[in-house]
Amino acid sequence: MLQKTKNEPIAIEYNGKVVNARVVTITSTFNHNIDKFFEQEMIKTNTQHIVKPFATISFHTENKDAPTWEEGFTYQLIVKIGGILNIWGLHTIHIVKIDKENTTIITEEHNSICKVWNHSLTFKKIDETHTEYTDQVVLYAGWLTKYMSKNLIFSYLMRHKSWNKLLNKLA
Repeated sequence: MLQKTKNEPIAIEYNGKVVNARVVTITSTFNHNIDKFFEQEMIKTNTQHIVKPFATISFHTENKDAPTWEEGFTYQLIVKIGGILNIWGLHTIHIVKIDKENTTIITEEHNSICKVWNHSLTFKKIDETHTEYTDQVVLYAGWLTKYMSKNLIFSYLMRHKSWNKLLNKLA
């Protein structure tokens, strides 16, 4: 699996001020069909599988038992590093857009450390059995922004490897 990363500075507006954020981009090429991959991304419990063993996730929202992510909904979850340590507080994910035709998902997220975590997931068809998958996050966490962006790269590289294992298992 080929993987590429970028971690670039960007100025964004937050609470009426221009702040220094980062754009973190992780792109991987998967030997999997785009439609099947996108379908698996929509299943909420798969998110719980792909963060292991780095973290565990538990949902804390009114529609926590819904099987798929739904556009317009806001989800709250607890993310525990190593299944033990919750450093984020409540992590909030608002699903802004799910575009099945263009195979993209846009979310606006935040938690007690990361004030801005705007996430786009993009699936690009290479051919019938190969997909380029990109996670791009605009991240702002105050003075921790640079450190958190490096942590994000590490965790998303692991997440992509976990996706590959899960997709291979499901094939």
